[in-house]
Amino acid sequence: MNEPVLNIKDLRIHFQLPQGLLKAVDGVSLEIRRGQIMGLVGESGGGKSMVGLSILRLVPEGGRIASGEILFEGKNLLALPDHEVRSIRGSEISMILQDPLTSLNPVFRIRSQMIDVLRLHKGYGKKEAELIAIELLHNIGIPDPEKNFQKYPHQLSGGMRQRVVIAIAFSCNPKLIIADEPTTALDVTIQAQILRLLKNLSKEYQTSVLFITHDLGIVANLCDRVAVIYAGEIVETASTRDLFTSPRHPYTKALFRSIPRHDRKQEQLFSIEGMMGTPIDWPDRCKFYPRCTEKLDACKDATSLAPVARSGDHRVRCLRCQ
Repeated sequence: MNEPVLNIKDLRIHFQLPQGLLKAVDGVSLEIRRGQIMGLVGESGGGKSMVGLSILRLVPEGGRIASGEILFEGKNLLALPDHEVRSIRGSEISMILQDPLTSLNPVFRIRSQMIDVLRLHKGYGKKEAELIAIELLHNIGIPDPEKNFQKYPHQLSGGMRQRVVIAIAFSCNPKLIIADEPTTALDVTIQAQILRLLKNLSKEYQTSVLFITHDLGIVANLCDRVAVIYAGEIVETASTRDLFTSPRHPYTKALFRSIPRHDRKQEQLFSIEGMMGTPIDWPDRCKFYPRCTEKLDACKDATSLAPVARSGDHRVRCLRCQ
């Protein structure tokens, strides 16, 4: 099997607050191989977006990467000088955010923003960059690209803006794209089109994708593998097929039970009891212990938390799965 494009090892991100040490990411390890779409799924506040930001060394002010490694094609991004990381952003690693208006500058035309990226990272001349940008817009399904090329972001629909952001992300043929809930703000029809576009482009360019989401339906249709994150820890990783046919961690199973099903009658929707809490409150033992319906007495002992179990390529962080 090919070597991983991205290999995150025991990543920990901390924020020092007056109330105490906030552990936003607490020992995440993750691998993504070339051309693979990896889903990172979990509820809000679990650390998904922080993992994505850390890859580009964009942890918000007040936070720090306390330990771990982020190996991109064998190079530890955390050990590189700032200027080298800046050259990697946008050229070798791109990011697609939830709201395209966050990514696009509202005071510049689409033309300027696309051309600037191509000239900066690829060294194209102005005319050559313009022709490539128009071709990209055509390939991703923007109608009349020469005309829309001249518009400002607010003059495009939400779906068209997100297509432009995807075009910019793929324009330099990056090896990795981080997509942080890029379809949440779109209606269902446009969402399906964007996901299909992202999947086709990933296959065409052999670009790896880290797709961050809370939507298991999207994961089922888009991703090759899935990592489930809870309270700053990866609790389960598996191929999409294995995870959906045989979820093993109690949290993963509870997530699937929470999905409304049209083929069964439910007087009341299932919900996971309790709250995840804040990262300051997270225990040193199994983080899901307070909400788990399958917990054992041994789970109370922090030293008894077993390592991730291995069954083929299906890994689970749970004593019951050892």
